[in-house]
Amino acid sequence: MKKSLEACVLSMFLCLSVSPVWAAKPFPKDPAERAKALERYKEGLGLYAKGQKFQSDGKYDEANATYGQAMVLFQDGPKPDMANCYNRLGNAYLEKTPKKSLWYYSEALSIRRQDHGEEHEAVAASHNNAGTACMKMKEYNQAIAHFESSMGIFRRATSAKDKRQVGAAHNRLGNAYTAKNKHGEAKRNHEKALEIFLKVFGPNHPNVARSKRDLGYAMIQNKEKKQGLTILNEAKDIFIATEGAQYIETLELIQNIKKLR
Repeated sequence: MKKSLEACVLSMFLCLSVSPVWAAKPFPKDPAERAKALERYKEGLGLYAKGQKFQSDGKYDEANATYGQAMVLFQDGPKPDMANCYNRLGNAYLEKTPKKSLWYYSEALSIRRQDHGEEHEAVAASHNNAGTACMKMKEYNQAIAHFESSMGIFRRATSAKDKRQVGAAHNRLGNAYTAKNKHGEAKRNHEKALEIFLKVFGPNHPNVARSKRDLGYAMIQNKEKKQGLTILNEAKDIFIATEGAQYIETLELIQNIKKLR
C-alpha cells in the first residue's frame, strides 16, 4: 500500500528533526498544530523547489524572493540546505556584482551558524566565501577578518594530521596582505602554508607547487628577488613533474619567470 502524501511528509519531517544538523523545534504533539506544521512544511518545500527552478533558469532575484518565503515557513522545523542555495546565488554574482554576492554569502553564513553553531567546517567555508567577495570589493581588512575566522575554525575542527584547509587559509591571507602591499606579512603566511602543505601532501604535489609559486612572488615583492626566483623555479619543476609541461599553470609560471629575470 502506498503511503499518503501526509505520511511521506511527516516521515521526512521527523527524520530531519532528529538530525543534529538542524536546529528545529520539536514536532507538535497536538493533532491540530501538527496538521498546521505539516501544511507549512509542504508549502515551504514547494517554494523551495520553485526557487531552485528560478535559480537554474538564471532568474536569481525571483529565486531569492522565493527562498525568502520558504525560509519563513521552515522557521519552526527542519529545512533543506538553504545555505547552499544562497551560496550558489553568491557565486552567480561574484565576478560582476561582488557586493550583492557578499550579501548572499552572509545570508548563508548566518544560516550555517544557526544550524551548526560557530565551530563547524561549513561555517568556516562560508567565511571563506565572504572573504573572497570582500577581496573582489577591495575590502581587504574585512577579507582578512573572514579568512582568519575560517582558519581558526579549521585549526580547531580538523585533525592534526590533516590541516590542508589551514594551509589554504594562510594562502588566502597571504594574497590579502599582498593586495594591501604588506609583503612581509604575505611572505610569512605563504611560508606557513608551504610548511603545512609539505606535511600533508609531501614534496611532489601541485598544491605544494602553487604554494611555492605564491611564496616566490611574495619574496620578490618583498625585495628578495634571488631567493624568490629560486622558489619559483622549484614550483615550475614540481608542476612539470606532476601536471606536465603544457599544463596552463606551468606555462603561465614559465612566462612569468622569464619576465622577472
